[in-house]
Amino acid sequence: VMISRTRNMGIMRGQEQNLGVLTFFERDPSVKPGDIVVTSPHSGLFPPGIPVGRVRSINLNRQPAPEAIIEFSVPLGQLEYVKILPFDPPE
Repeated sequence: VMISRTRNMGIMRGQEQNLGVLTFFERDPSVKPGDIVVTSPHSGLFPPGIPVGRVRSINLNRQPAPEAIIEFSVPLGQLEYVKILPFDPPE
């Protein structure tokens, strides 16, 4: 995922029902509470720029990398996705 305002990226994992933890790649990311988190241009499942949630809090002293708590935009149990593949008819 990526912080839309600064383009700082990281990996996000679920934590609780409506919260996730974003671990940043950068040692000193420019991030603040309220920043919007979106899907990364490097995602293999989702197009870039889809809103995921908002930064609730940040721990820049977390080791080995800074982390942020993310509040998801929608409850995860209500999300679905589809991957559309090109159709190659048999010859």
